[in-house]
Amino acid sequence: MKYILLYVLTIIAAKNTFGNQIVNRGDFFFQESQYDSAYYYFDLAVNNCKNCEDTTLAYIYIKKAKTLKLQEEFDSSLSLYNKALNIFSYYNHKNGVVLAQINLAEFYRTTHNFDKALEQIKKAEKLINLPSLQIKTKAYFFNRYAAILTESQEDRALTIQYSKEAIRLAKLCGDKEIEASSFNELGFIYKDWDYDIAFEYYFRSLEIYKESNNIRYAAAIISNIARTYKDIKDYKNCIKYCEEGLKLVDSTNWNMIKRDFYFYKYRAYDHLEKYKLAMEASNTCRIYAEAVIINENKKALYELQMKYDISDKNNQILLEQERNNSFIKENQDKKQIIKLILLIVVLLGIVLLVSIIAYFKIKKSNFLLNKTVKQKETLLQEVHHRVKNNLTLLNSLLYLRAKISDNNDVVNVLNECQSRVKSMALVHQNLYDVEDTSRVDFKKFIQELIVESESLFSKDNKKVALDVETNNIYFEMGFSVFLGLIINELITNSLKHAFKQKNEPVIFIKIEKVSNSYSLVYSDSGNGLPKSFNLEKSTGFGFKLIKLMVNQIDGKLDYNHSNNTFTLQFKL
Repeated sequence: MKYILLYVLTIIAAKNTFGNQIVNRGDFFFQESQYDSAYYYFDLAVNNCKNCEDTTLAYIYIKKAKTLKLQEEFDSSLSLYNKALNIFSYYNHKNGVVLAQINLAEFYRTTHNFDKALEQIKKAEKLINLPSLQIKTKAYFFNRYAAILTESQEDRALTIQYSKEAIRLAKLCGDKEIEASSFNELGFIYKDWDYDIAFEYYFRSLEIYKESNNIRYAAAIISNIARTYKDIKDYKNCIKYCEEGLKLVDSTNWNMIKRDFYFYKYRAYDHLEKYKLAMEASNTCRIYAEAVIINENKKALYELQMKYDISDKNNQILLEQERNNSFIKENQDKKQIIKLILLIVVLLGIVLLVSIIAYFKIKKSNFLLNKTVKQKETLLQEVHHRVKNNLTLLNSLLYLRAKISDNNDVVNVLNECQSRVKSMALVHQNLYDVEDTSRVDFKKFIQELIVESESLFSKDNKKVALDVETNNIYFEMGFSVFLGLIINELITNSLKHAFKQKNEPVIFIKIEKVSNSYSLVYSDSGNGLPKSFNLEKSTGFGFKLIKLMVNQIDGKLDYNHSNNTFTLQFKL
C-alpha cells in the first residue's frame, strides 16, 4: 500500500512538473515576442491541466489571453480574460481577481475604450490595499493605471505618482518588464513639456528591454524616441533611431510598427529636403499601411467566412445537442441526488453514533459530578451544623452564667455576648438549612436575628415592627458574619436605648445594589442619638466593634442626625 501511494504521488508530481515546464516554455517565447509559439504552449498547458486547480487554470487563461491580444485576436482574448475573472471571483481568490481586472482594463485601453478601462481599473483599486496581494500584482496595477491615465489625458501629476510607485514595487519584486514599462510611461508624459527628462526615461526603459531581449517592446520604445526627435525637429536622430528600429524588427511581420518607422523617416527626410529618400520612405510606409489594412480585412473576412461555414452545421446539430444535453443533465441530476442522499445518510449515521457516545459519556460524567457535589454539600452542611451547635453551646454557657449573676452590668455584657454569638450561629443555621451552602439569604437572617435580640433585650415585652428590604440579595458566609455582627450591634443598640418612650417601635433595614457597590440603610423610630454623638470618636464597645467590622469589609459608615439613619457603603 505504501509503495502504491508513493507511485501515485510520483506520477502527480511528474505531471505538475511537466505542466510547469510547458507554461515556462510559453513564457519564454512570449518574452522573445514569438507569439504563435507562446500561444501554442499556453494552449497545450490548458489541455494538460485536467487535474490542476481551477485558479491555476485561470492564471494560464490570462497568459493565453494576453498573447491573443498582442496577435489582435480581440474577441477570443476578451472571452478568456472574463473566464479567468469568473473563476477567481468564484473561489474568492483576491490576487487573481485584481490581476484579471487589471488585464481587462489594459485590454480596453489597447482597444481605445477608455471609459471601460477606467471602470475596470477602479474596481481593482478597491482591493489593492489587501495584505494578501502579491507585490508584482500591485506594481502591475500602478503601471497600467498610469498608462490609462496617460491615454485618457487624466491627471498628469497622478500619472507620474503612479508610474514612480510602479517602479518602486517592480524593483522590490524584480520585475524588469513592469519597471521598463513605467519608465516608458514617464517618458511619454514628459515628452510634451520637458524633452530632456522624457529622453532620460525612454533610454532607461530601452536599456532594460534590450537586456531582457524583449524585441517588440524595445522596438516600441525606439518608435517613441524617433517620434519625439521628429517632434523637436532633430531629424538626424529621428532617422537614426528609425533605422535602428527597422533593423530590430526586420525579420518580423509587425507591419504596424514598420509603418510608423517609415512614416517618421518620410517626415524627417521631407524636412531635410531629401525628397528622393522621403519619397522612398513614403512609398514603403504606404506598402506597410496597406498590408496592415489587408491583414485586418483578411482577418475580418476569414472570421466572417468561418462563422458562415459553421452556422449551418451548428443549426443542424443544435437540436441533437440539446436532446443529448437534456438526457445527460437528467442522468447527472439523478446521480447527484443519489450521491447526496447517500452522503446525508452516512453523515446522519456518523452524527447519531457520535451523539450516542457523547450522551453516555456526558451522562456518566454528570453522575460522577453530581455524586461528588452531593458529598461536598453534605460535608459542608455537617460542618455548618457542628459550628452552629458549638456556637449554641457557647451561647447556652453565657446564658447560664448570666442567670446566676447578681451584677446587672455583668448580665448586660453576657447578654450582648450572647447576641453576638447568636448572630454568628444564625449565619451557619441559614447555610445548614438550604441547598446552596455558599450563600446566605439576608432577609431571613435579619428576621431571625431581631426575634433572638428581642428575647434578650426587650424587657417590657414590646413587639418591634420590622421593615426589611433586601431585594433578594445573598452574601457569602465570611462576608455575612461581618455584616451580621454590624446589624446585630445596631439592633441591640435600638432595643436597649431607642424605644423606652415609644409605644410602636419600628426598625427599618434596606440593602440594595447601586452600580458596582452595595448600600445598607438602618434606622429606627426612636429619638435618635444625641447631637453630640460622633461615630469616629465613640468609645462604646458596641460602636468600636461596628467600626472594626466595617474596616474588615472595606466599608464606609455614616450617621445622619436629621433622620436618625446609619448608611453603610461597601463592595464585595
